[in-house]
Amino acid sequence: LQKKNEEIKITVKKGMKEGSKIHLEGIGNTNLKNINEKGDIILIIKEFQHNHFVRKNNDLIYKKKISIFESLTGLNFGIESLNKINLEIDITEIINNETIKILPNYGMPTGKQDKYGNMIILFEIEYPKKISDEEKKILLNNFTKFYSKHEVKENSKKVILLDHNHYDNNEHEGSNEYSDDSSNIQCSQQ
Repeated sequence: LQKKNEEIKITVKKGMKEGSKIHLEGIGNTNLKNINEKGDIILIIKEFQHNHFVRKNNDLIYKKKISIFESLTGLNFGIESLNKINLEIDITEIINNETIKILPNYGMPTGKQDKYGNMIILFEIEYPKKISDEEKKILLNNFTKFYSKHEVKENSKKVILLDHNHYDNNEHEGSNEYSDDSSNIQCSQQ
């Protein structure tokens, strides 16, 4: 038997999902027991991760990071769809981390003629890592109607708060808030 290389053209349908199979009958290797019989070739589709989209069934998920300023004032941005169409997204309302926007028919082909899944835009608000005292004053002076200042009772004791990332429980006496041992907890009623 001679081995020969043969070029085979196959068609991968738009929108085929990970794990889908393409079965090519009778073009595989020759059966050694019966030279008139050839095996089959089965191709299994593997999807590569896209730079901007995550596929969920026929929908495409697009995650958009925005600033706190954009979350309050809205924003205008562009997305290039998989078929290279530039889409303009214009949002004027307040956006929060639960805001979801849907672009119907800009997802993956469903296999039905001219039917597509949706593009789903999820937002993630990025907060600044630091803010100066001067910037805080500007915010407090100009945006007081957007926050409510809670009053403190007259005889309240001012406490020091520790940042969880810098807290070493071994250096401080007292209860361990992360311990499952509740034997040291005592309650009293007055």
